[in-house]
Amino acid sequence: MEDDDPRAPYAGPILLVTTLFHFTSTIYCYVRYTNSGQTGYVLGALGYGAVACLGGWCSMFGFSSRVSARTGEDKRTSGFLFPNTRAYDKRADKKAR
Repeated sequence: MEDDDPRAPYAGPILLVTTLFHFTSTIYCYVRYTNSGQTGYVLGALGYGAVACLGGWCSMFGFSSRVSARTGEDKRTSGFLFPNTRAYDKRADKKAR
């Protein structure tokens, strides 16, 4: 979704609520399956779990990134696990000039 889309402010909260719903439904179905032993509950838990995982993936990676027009670097990355060694470096750029 683009930032100027009128639905954009609601995308994050709706995704969070539906992901939490499917996660809690997964737990509920699994508990019901362990108590009753009916296969319908375990199938429901697998379905709800798949949708909850998809919602978690979308909340982490699905929203548009903030890319700098000058450097082309994503502004919201920290570089903790995977540092961006090919990104714009002010010191190296000044030395090159």
